[in-house]
Order: sequence, then C-alpha cells, then structure tokens
Amino acid sequence: MHALGSRCLIFNILRIAKSQVCSARDMGALLFCRVFCGSAACSVGFIRVGHRHGSAVQIFDMGQGWSHNLTVVVYAILSFIAIGTTIVFGIFLSNRDRHRDMLYRTLSWYPVSLFVLGGMFVGREVFTCGFVWVSLQVFRELTASDARLSRTRALPAVAGLAVFQYSAMLFGFGWASLLVVPCAMVLHGCVWLLTPGKGDRSTLRAYIATVVFSVWIVGMLPLVAWLPLDFGEHGWGGGLLFMLIITQFNDVFQYIWGKLLGRRKLAERISPKKTWEGVLGGAVTMTVVGALLGGYIAPFGAPLGAALAAVLCVGGVSGDLAFSLLKRARGIKDFGDLLPGFGGVLDRIDSLAFNAPIYLLAICLFELSRALVP
Repeated sequence: MHALGSRCLIFNILRIAKSQVCSARDMGALLFCRVFCGSAACSVGFIRVGHRHGSAVQIFDMGQGWSHNLTVVVYAILSFIAIGTTIVFGIFLSNRDRHRDMLYRTLSWYPVSLFVLGGMFVGREVFTCGFVWVSLQVFRELTASDARLSRTRALPAVAGLAVFQYSAMLFGFGWASLLVVPCAMVLHGCVWLLTPGKGDRSTLRAYIATVVFSVWIVGMLPLVAWLPLDFGEHGWGGGLLFMLIITQFNDVFQYIWGKLLGRRKLAERISPKKTWEGVLGGAVTMTVVGALLGGYIAPFGAPLGAALAAVLCVGGVSGDLAFSLLKRARGIKDFGDLLPGFGGVLDRIDSLAFNAPIYLLAICLFELSRALVP
C-alpha cells in the first residue's frame, strides 16, 4: 500500500509538472490530496506488525529490533520529505522553467528513501543484496565516463566479485569480506605484469581504482549491519540511519542555508553553487541533529554524536567536491541520468561512499573505547 501511494504521488506530480493547461487551483488541490494520501499510505507500511518485547518492537524484518525511537525517526523522515515536496511544488508553480530541476531533485528522494527504509524494513539480508546492484551501477557509470574504460567488458567479472564480497557478509565473515577486493586486485595486477604485450599502465590504475571504489568502498555501507557492534536496543538500523541522516540531510541544509545566506564561494572552479555560508550552516545544523540523535537512535550520546556528525559533514563536503572535480576532469555534468535532477547513482551517494570508511573507523574506535574503559 505504501509503495502504491508513493508511486501515485510521484506520477501525478510529474504529470502536473509537464502539463501546461491545468489551473493553479486544480494542481494545488491535487497535490494536497496526493501528498497527504501518499504519505499516509507510506506510514501505514511502517506500522508495527509484530509483538512487543520489552522496549523494542519486533517487526517482520528477519530479526532487526525496531525500537520506538527508530520508528519515530522514520516517521519524521517521511513527514519531512512529504512537507518538502509540498513546499517545492509550490515554488515550482511560480516559475516552472526555473524550478523544474528542483522539483525533480525532490522527487528523486522517494526511490532513494524506498530503497533504504524498505531495505531496513525487510532485513539486512535483502538490504545487502540490493547493494550488488548499486555497486554494478556505480561501476558502469564510472567506466562510461572514462574514455580509457568505456569499452571494458569486465562487468561480469566485477559482478562476480561484488556477489562474492556481499556473500561473505551474508555468511557472517564481517571484516574478512573487505579482503575480497584487495586480494583480487593484487592478483589482477600480478597477472597484468606477467602478460606479454600488456596495455597502458594508466588504464590498469584507472580500472583498479574504479573496482576498488565501486565494490570495496560502496560495500562498506551495508557492512555496518554485519559487524559485531553493540548498537543497543536500536540495533544496526539505528547506527546506519545515524550516518545516512547526517550525510544526506547535510546536503539539504547546505542548499537551504546557501540559498538564504550564501555570498562567498567555497570552490567556484569545482562546485560553483557551494558557499561557505551554506557549508557552515549545514554543518552547524547537523551537529545539533547529531547531538540529538546520538543518544536517541544510537549509543553514542550527545557529545560524541555531535562530534561524529561534524566529522561526517566535513567528509560529505570533501566527497562531493572530490567527485565534482572528477566530473570536471572528465568533461561531464553528471555520471548518469537514472535519477532526474541528481544524475546517476554515484551523484546521489558520492558523499555517503566517502563517509562510509570514516564512519566505520569511528564506530570501531568507539567500541574499542567501551571495551577498554569500564
């Protein structure tokens, strides 16, 4: 039901966006009905369907303890997206040509949210398997944008490598799953060196870097769900959702603060729209959010949650700038066109992938400190 409600909402808004004959009153009325009916249908999908066990709620998700706090945060995310869609659509009606891209960027949040929250709902097994497709899509986007790799036929081999790494997670190997890609790349490099008539060395480096990022680095995102870390009653969902909220909504509030107060460019040659005011405003906002969520859906507490949020904000901006620089070097605007308004999958998860190793290191240090300090 929730998927049907979201789909109807998106399709109707897209139809209205392309229409030139509907009156503003008709469009506003239809939007009002669709937003609130769609968001209500989405909420129905997250109603707790299991039995209570103490303070946690056991839902049909293959063992994930879905705490009350985690449910509240999920409702808040869905409400934020629904309200944001309403506001953006109102802005769009004022000038369709100017704000059409903003509308498409907002609507792209729906499939992304469905993938993340839906994956968390059904369980970490299905959530992890979904990242096989994410890794392959990122690999395709990176190779398509590089002239040296545009004709590579290594996709089946990379698919096998991704399946092998994510299967290692599913079978409980945890950290050992991260050895799959480095070992495979070392073996590939040795074979390349021993092969007569080998090709350009820069092509080899580009290929290895592409595989390492698309499979190894991206694979660190679902790895949070498989490590033997104690996230308390909120489970792995709370730990993962903390990183996702801080990283993704940092981009949103950077944009908002940049529009309101932005004056000085951060790196005009790399990312002309980023401003110092937007970056600092987003970082301050998400540091406060991190302090609130650090003890609400994660075991970090307010001080450590705020510090970790600040680090993730810096990492997210660095990842965004790094991939903006890569796109400029390759002479492209976006890595793909799968998500209207954003571009490709990599355009959507660039800051997340950059933050994944940082977050894993941080939570492992946190676990170590808890073990050493009674």
